[in-house]
Amino acid sequence: MNAFDDLERQLRAAVQRAVAVPKWRWWRRRMAFVAVPALLVSGAALAAETGVAPSPWQHEPKSPAAAREMKLQLEAMPLLNRATRHVNATVAGCKSPKPQRKQLPPIHGAPVAGTLRVLSPLRRPATASDSPPRIARLFARQGFASARIYVDATRNITAPDGARFTLMIGRGVPTDFTRSSRCFDADHAYLLKLLRDKRASLRKAALKEFDRWRTDPVRHRPKPRAAMDQIFLFQPHGGGGGLDIGRFRERGVFKSGTEGLVIGGGKPIPHSTTVYGLVPDGVATVTLEYGKVVGGGRYLKPTIYPSGATRSGRVTNNLVAIRVPRDPFNALRAKMTWRDAGGKVIRRITKQPL
Repeated sequence: MNAFDDLERQLRAAVQRAVAVPKWRWWRRRMAFVAVPALLVSGAALAAETGVAPSPWQHEPKSPAAAREMKLQLEAMPLLNRATRHVNATVAGCKSPKPQRKQLPPIHGAPVAGTLRVLSPLRRPATASDSPPRIARLFARQGFASARIYVDATRNITAPDGARFTLMIGRGVPTDFTRSSRCFDADHAYLLKLLRDKRASLRKAALKEFDRWRTDPVRHRPKPRAAMDQIFLFQPHGGGGGLDIGRFRERGVFKSGTEGLVIGGGKPIPHSTTVYGLVPDGVATVTLEYGKVVGGGRYLKPTIYPSGATRSGRVTNNLVAIRVPRDPFNALRAKMTWRDAGGKVIRRITKQPL
């Protein structure tokens, strides 16, 4: 898989859904990746809880020009993928290394002191109730990329709303392959060959997307070189992670639940979900602040809610659970404030998504 695969899938799914609805009404592009939950929140219960009636979660392009550009992007992505696949196969050093397949030996003993200081569940003795779910046991046996798992530092913790999580700590150097300028130059040269017989509008769209990818600052930030402890968080049916302890102290680990999500058939997606967060020791309450308007990115119209919203939750076992009047896709588009037990502000986080 290369860097364009995810965007290509999103664009293809968006166009396919748009064909089935009139007047260029589009479903949110990320919807294809969300599983339909077994338990749904009824519209009546939602309205009683949030005061906001469910609405059809459909998006329109900002303009006819935006709709045309999305179609051009859909045509451009296979060409971009083809160029990078060709370079990966023909230019030495351009193909990202395959993930490590061999089983990594576990680590026995406690994580480093800096990790123990920020997560109190790790400082209590393990008990029989800390037996992890099957998916976490499999993870512990196999490791994740280059991370070795502290098998004695697995703890089951319960959120304030009763949801159960398994906290695991690994140690290793985060894997992050960086494509070199030499490979980018080869990508560009082969892409130009592929575009020679294409119409001008498609050539422009493909080259524009390629330049955006090449200059993305996230791809060029310094990569960690030394081994560090990393956080992994699981629920009974899934999970993952890899956030290093330093970034965890600054931002915590947050996810949005998908309960209440309804997909397909023109059914509404309620504007309500639960945000779960794992935060460092010392944080007693978490407050999330939402604006009335959420931007739709380059192509889609913004989402306009009836009003802004502020919700808070108390921390238990380093976990917080906050029910918010936002759909799962926008639940992490919030400003966040951490406070200690006395109400003093510890940290304000404005970078979105969480």
